[in-house]
Amino acid sequence: MLRALVAALAAIFFLAGPAAAGPNDIVLIFANETYVGSVPKAGFAHRDGEEMRRAARDVLAVPESRIIVIKDATSGTFQDWVESGGGVGPVLAQLPIRRDSTIYVYYSGHGMPARKSGASEAESFLLPVDTPPAQVARRGLAVSDLRAALAAVQKLKAPDGRVVLWLDACFTGSSGGGDLVSDSRSVRISTKAIMAAEPKLVEIAAASFEQEALWDAKRGHGVFTDTLLDGLYGAADADKDGHVTADELHRFLVDHVEERVARLFPSPRRFQTPMLLGDRSIRIASVTGAVRDPALRAEMQIRCSTTKASSDISEIRAFLSDCGPACPCRADLQKRIGELERSSSTCIGEGRELARLEKL
Repeated sequence: MLRALVAALAAIFFLAGPAAAGPNDIVLIFANETYVGSVPKAGFAHRDGEEMRRAARDVLAVPESRIIVIKDATSGTFQDWVESGGGVGPVLAQLPIRRDSTIYVYYSGHGMPARKSGASEAESFLLPVDTPPAQVARRGLAVSDLRAALAAVQKLKAPDGRVVLWLDACFTGSSGGGDLVSDSRSVRISTKAIMAAEPKLVEIAAASFEQEALWDAKRGHGVFTDTLLDGLYGAADADKDGHVTADELHRFLVDHVEERVARLFPSPRRFQTPMLLGDRSIRIASVTGAVRDPALRAEMQIRCSTTKASSDISEIRAFLSDCGPACPCRADLQKRIGELERSSSTCIGEGRELARLEKL
């Protein structure tokens, strides 16, 4: 199986030829949704992975031949890419990484806290679809090993490139579908497990170690990935210079993920704050003008034109929640809310003054 996979990849990249006319970047997408046994599904992981594939093509401008999507990775699949201890696996070693390549890696699926054999501190693991949660330390992929392998291959093959790692997973041992194992909450990841700084590696994780990575059932995405996609398509370009840096993307994610989770999970109150590790100044993407969902955008533009005329603040705020952070009329509607609030305050003040005068 491994030889066949390596041969197939080699054939694909040989036929594709050198990417002289396009980027030399590589995108690896792991989407683990359907787990064996009693492990709940990782909701919308496949859908998230497919949308990340489109973003890789349309925003990151990576050729289809250099985008690899792996659904429902098993323990063996992970080992083909990353060996135990952080070694570069045989498939990862085969990739046609060039001197200036950016290696983008995205994972959506379950994560777990666990201790490696002989270790005193717990760390983050990615859970293969064929692995019982209780065996994740032995059969899962430690995030520290993934970082080490990616950093090693970058230093060897892409000294002028970098690594960007996105993790839409949580490491509490629970998920939107329930706890993965009954005693996982007693295992906590120490701050010592946070990676040492790698100058060419940037990692953005969906949540802090104590939080769950939540899903938005109405949107059909993980909250983190849905917001990440909006940011990559241009909404995170805060200074409007045509580029999205790691710092801009992280600030955008924190603002909008926290707000959205508060709205989706008001009682009991839930919290989710994305984390960034690494160089904040690294440029993640350039704004290409691509539209994430043209049909949805057209629908929102029509609704924008009607909502702008509304005098109902609740209606406008409800629409802004549906429209999302990339809403084409967000600034106009926020301005409209301000006007209505000022008008309401004026009316209240005038009413109080009239009531005072009537008492004279």
